[in-house]
Amino acid sequence: MIAAGVDTFDWPVRNAKAMAPGDCDALLALQPAVVIVGTGATQVFPSREIMAVFLTRRVGVEFMDNAAAAPTFNVLLGEGRKVAAAFILP
Repeated sequence: MIAAGVDTFDWPVRNAKAMAPGDCDALLALQPAVVIVGTGATQVFPSREIMAVFLTRRVGVEFMDNAAAAPTFNVLLGEGRKVAAAFILP
């Protein structure tokens, strides 16, 4: 699931370690300044290639477990930041 403000979209990613660069397209299309990725019940770090997709476009990105990602998204949104979140759901 991708959340941007109050809009939500289906996101087919089911495993952060298996992400491909094309999986980031839907997030980047939202033109966020920051992306929060909830990786499920535990924190999972993606490949360097995935990190580079965001960083080369000057988009901040954080990968954390869903329990941390949800409140982080809400705080950033409450601060008026242009933030998008993607959650890997079981």
